[in-house]
Order: sequence, then C-alpha cells, then structure tokens
Amino acid sequence: FLSRAERSGASGNIFSGDIFQAMGTPFAVVPFVKENTNFSKVGTATLIFSDSRTASLTYDVNGVTVIKQITRQVIGFYNLTGTYFGALKRDGSGCVSAALNGSQTNPAIYSVTHTVATGTLTMTEIGGSLCNFSGSTQVFGSLLEGSGNFTCAAENITGTWTMREGRPSPNAFSALLALRPNGDSCTLSATIGGLKP
Repeated sequence: FLSRAERSGASGNIFSGDIFQAMGTPFAVVPFVKENTNFSKVGTATLIFSDSRTASLTYDVNGVTVIKQITRQVIGFYNLTGTYFGALKRDGSGCVSAALNGSQTNPAIYSVTHTVATGTLTMTEIGGSLCNFSGSTQVFGSLLEGSGNFTCAAENITGTWTMREGRPSPNAFSALLALRPNGDSCTLSATIGGLKP
C-alpha cells in the first residue's frame, strides 16, 4: 500500500510517497488480522499530472522500476440538454479592446442542447450579454472537454472557446473556459455554470 503522498511541483501536480508491504492472514479469512510488526518499505511511487485527465505513474518495488501512462476512463454519459439558471464569469487582461479587460459576471438563463452520441453542444444565453456557444465535447472519466465558436451579441464579440474540467450532473453543470476573441491577442479566462430549476 502507498503511504500518505506528499504534494509538490510548481503547479501542485506531483504526488509521491513510500510503498509498504503488510503481512497478515489471507484475505479469504474473516476477520482479516494484520501483523503489526510486519510492515516493510518496499519502494516508492510518484504520480505526475500533465493535465486534468492524464498522468505518468512511476513506481519502484524491490528495485524494479515501472513507468505507466494513465488517463481517465469513461464512467458514464450525462446529457446536458435542458434549461439552467446560472452565470458566466470572465477575466481578461492585456486585451486590445479595453471592454474585454477586467472581471465581469453575467447572470443568465441558458438553454442547452447536447447530443451525447456525437458530442455536439450548443448553449444559448437568454438575457445577459447574449453569449452563445456551439461546438463539440468529449468525455474523459466524469469530465467533459470541448471546443467551438462563441458570439456575444450585446458586445459584438465573436471568437473561439475551449473547455476543460466540465463537470456535468443530472441537475447542474460547470466548466472552465478559455475564450479567444477574434481580432484580439488576448485569452479570457471564464467559468460558466448553472442549475436546473
């Protein structure tokens, strides 16, 4: 078993700890009784996440080193189709258009159409700055990732978006977005989410 892992790395994306072997009665014997004196360190393990869905696992047991690339496995599919009360919060800096700089939160009602089989996603905002999103998604574990195009009619902004850490559930969703307005060199960091009434 792995002891309590220590977290490190500039982004806090590295976890490492010692691997111990415990001796006791066979698991088929009930109750299982461990022998407190027979814990021995047999190696170390390090897990390095490159993003929210992939990592490299390196472990050494009794002098044998193994390196494995791991990724999230699909757990299930949520259909996000529905109406949500939510908001879009965005932060920008260094944009040519001064209106895109600073922090802005737009409460809104979202009408979402999601086709699970193809991953096609559209989010139409009712009210607020009238930002609409269209594109496609993929499932990694229980998370969604995606990309596509957006328009914010009230501000006359168009561009592309990418989504990470999309968290769907039966009655809510949230996601982190990177918005890249056309004709500008900046990227807006955004969070979007909502609850079904």
